[in-house]
Amino acid sequence: MNLSIKHINPPYGLEDCILRVISIKERSRNKLNLVIQSALALVSFVAFFPLGTAVATAFANSSFSQYVSLLFSGDSALMTYWQELTISIFESLPVLSLILFLSAGIVFLYSLTRAYKNGRQFFLLKATTQIQV
Repeated sequence: MNLSIKHINPPYGLEDCILRVISIKERSRNKLNLVIQSALALVSFVAFFPLGTAVATAFANSSFSQYVSLLFSGDSALMTYWQELTISIFESLPVLSLILFLSAGIVFLYSLTRAYKNGRQFFLLKATTQIQV
């Protein structure tokens, strides 16, 4: 089986045109990611403060601080009932408020780092596109 493949030369400037389109698509993708990550960072930053006050209120309303102060009181009865005290401390912990508060903080930090990376890529691609044109 003898197959002969003809070598066809691409038109002049086709490679530059393709690379320019790829660069424009990357810039638009990076710009969209930058906008989304920045908005997410802003929302999580704004939500961080009300959630912080909710955690403070939940700690004030729970008996967590009383159990912890009992832990450091130095009473000899603690040695006997340390398991019950530990369970009481964990039961009085406002878990839902803490999870929401920490989630908002983690989402804020993650989206801020992603927005920074996307912003750097967007502005670097913008600069290299302007130089090549």
